Amino acid sequence: MAHTYRLRLSVALCSSLLVFAVAVALPAQEEKGVRPENSTATTLRELKTDLDVIVNDPNFRNGLIGINVVSLQKNEPIYQYNESKSMVPASGMKLITTAAALEYLGPDFTYTTTVFLDGTIRRGEFTGNVFVRGAGDPTMSSFFHDNTMDIFERWADVFDSLGIRIIRGNIIGDDSYFDDTRWGPGWTWDDIPYPFSAQVSALSFNDNKVDFSIQPGRDQGDPAVIAMYPNNEYITVVNNVITVAPGEPASVHVLREAYSNVVEISGTIELDTSRTREPITQAVTVDDPTLFMMSLFKHTLEHRGIRIQGGVFDIAEWDDRLNYTELRPVCYYTSPPLKDIIRVVNTTSHNLDAEMLLKTIGKEATGTGSFEKGEEVLRNYLARYGIPQESVSIVDGSGLSRFNLITPRQFTTLLAAMYKSRYRDIYTASLAVPGQPGTLEARMRGTRAEQNVLAKSGSMNNVSSLCGYVFSRDKEAFAFSIIVNNFTVAQSLARNLQDLFIMRIASFSRKQ
Repeated sequence: MAHTYRLRLSVALCSSLLVFAVAVALPAQEEKGVRPENSTATTLRELKTDLDVIVNDPNFRNGLIGINVVSLQKNEPIYQYNESKSMVPASGMKLITTAAALEYLGPDFTYTTTVFLDGTIRRGEFTGNVFVRGAGDPTMSSFFHDNTMDIFERWADVFDSLGIRIIRGNIIGDDSYFDDTRWGPGWTWDDIPYPFSAQVSALSFNDNKVDFSIQPGRDQGDPAVIAMYPNNEYITVVNNVITVAPGEPASVHVLREAYSNVVEISGTIELDTSRTREPITQAVTVDDPTLFMMSLFKHTLEHRGIRIQGGVFDIAEWDDRLNYTELRPVCYYTSPPLKDIIRVVNTTSHNLDAEMLLKTIGKEATGTGSFEKGEEVLRNYLARYGIPQESVSIVDGSGLSRFNLITPRQFTTLLAAMYKSRYRDIYTASLAVPGQPGTLEARMRGTRAEQNVLAKSGSMNNVSSLCGYVFSRDKEAFAFSIIVNNFTVAQSLARNLQDLFIMRIASFSRKQ
């Protein structure tokens, strides 16, 4: 039975590839004595015929495909297929979030996280509390720094310069710029330990996760050697990984229960007698990013010889009212500009950064940094382009929720508006490109599409999307949206369909 399925799959894929190859390689044939019709009409008809073959892939008979393609120069529909059906877009949502961020925040918007002292310094002793006031900055991560801990080292330098050797007080993280809702509506509970589902906080560090490097012990039967970055006492690691003989089955599993910071790493790892094999790397999210960040700052200060007699707290645990105008700011961290942040969001499909942008938009536009207010602003933003608020469902900024619903036509409406906007160059530069680092690095390589596509991909179980811009053989610009929902075959087949579709448009010419 499996053999029969693979045979049908191969035949279907080869059929699509054959039609695509013929369409690209052969010019249209004219019959003798028949006057050729309008060149553009002929080539458009041929294009639609070829695209129909690709879309009618039998692998997706039980699924739903939605497509819309428009010419940006001619404002002309080129191809439509279920273009008005509401569909789950997955990470295509980031196209909306980043577009709205440019509009409401501006490309040069930056975040500033500030450290305040509430007390007095005398003879090397600081008596009082240290407050770290967050502003929703998503950039204290390896996407923006070679070593994120350098931020705390620079803050520790300031404490050194002030002569502080003892802190008789606490370190308190103020994350009240955002509300306390850590996960978006409709997020899956069993995704909690994975980095793509990290908790959202106005104080975030290292993408609110820890990274593990796992290597075999010296001898068979020894426990594995596990290193953690950032090194900290906030996470408790239970090492249940055993070194096994070379060639034996080996696998490593990382588990963290919800609302716990105990991480159990279990399984087996092969003995490496050559000591040259790359370590296994795994990452897991942390519970309560604010306390995680404060504990890392405390650890850095103590490592520099500054004793701290108090503990670390979240501002929600602090009863006293704060007036920051009466506190002494001593150090800060300022993020790169928004135009650099959205490049990470769209090129790498960074979920946490997208959610922090969503809450920032809500905060700056309405005064409340929440999912609900961010979503409200996004719907208002889309309404500017004739997309009725009641026609879309938006519940998060990254697309991780299956409650998001949008049509392919609404995506191309937004893409067309951004292409005509003053932010076009910044927006298009944030998108992934085939063959270059990012989510499209391994797709459409060696084809005409490789240098002519700027797009955002999206995927989750039974969902795949690709939306963006493609340039034809004549350098005509098209906005496109291809969304596939409810399929039960491999994700690679959905990506194959999308790639074939876009490759055909990249080879299109209105001239015969």
